[in-house]
Amino acid sequence: MSEIPPSSSGPIRLDYAPAPRRRWKWTGRIVLALSLLATAYCAWRWGPYAWHQSRLLYWQRQCMNYSASADKAAYEEDPAAAAVLLKGVDYSPYVLKRGPGSNSQVAPVQAAAFQPQCWRNLGTVTGLPTGTVFAARGTGGPGAIIFLHERISPAGHRRLVCVIYTPDTERFQPQFIEGYDYNTFVAVPATLTQPLAFMLRGYDIDVESVYTRTPPLVRVYAGQPDPSDPAHFTIRYQIWGQEDTLDGRLQDDDQVTLKSRHLPQWPTN
Repeated sequence: MSEIPPSSSGPIRLDYAPAPRRRWKWTGRIVLALSLLATAYCAWRWGPYAWHQSRLLYWQRQCMNYSASADKAAYEEDPAAAAVLLKGVDYSPYVLKRGPGSNSQVAPVQAAAFQPQCWRNLGTVTGLPTGTVFAARGTGGPGAIIFLHERISPAGHRRLVCVIYTPDTERFQPQFIEGYDYNTFVAVPATLTQPLAFMLRGYDIDVESVYTRTPPLVRVYAGQPDPSDPAHFTIRYQIWGQEDTLDGRLQDDDQVTLKSRHLPQWPTN
């Protein structure tokens, strides 16, 4: 049997990479520590703002996309119907003391005023008085949100539009008059770096209203955005059993107009 001669090259050597230097370990730890400190500083410095802005953008989006059925009563004065609505969520009492004379001799009646949760939450985040808006005369409580949605003016101005019905609690006027029985909120939407900017406005009006013997029993349905016209919306309502529709429109100057198609007429008795 032949023998295998020993290798002339000698024993096989295994080469290992040199052990990492300790200073590289310390460098990595320092970089990690600095990154953690930078993250902590950013969270301390901008965290509250980022949290606030994220909440604002969320509720703003909910309001700009808000929709309700066209048959949903946003404001109801019929006592029986209002009592049923007030048992549900998002409705608040709106106290009326209308009659043929001084309100001191008139028993108060509770109407039902609707305010969606998204609008109330937006007011909480912004700190703006979105919950209660006061008309020319005192109101009976939080007004009713009769329209809430995004609208775009003819020039392309994108705005959050809210219409709040705040009728006179003692006298009455069937015509919708801004600053008297309704108010509008028009806002430039917030961004990641900009707050929600409401367009403030003042009113100088003189309204002829009267005491009414026949309760108007106003019912206002939730306003509807026009899918074919981004500046337009409609609000259907009833007064003295007569039905009408308001045509709303966002103008380029951030004004909102409401025009009646067939204004209800005063009853003869």
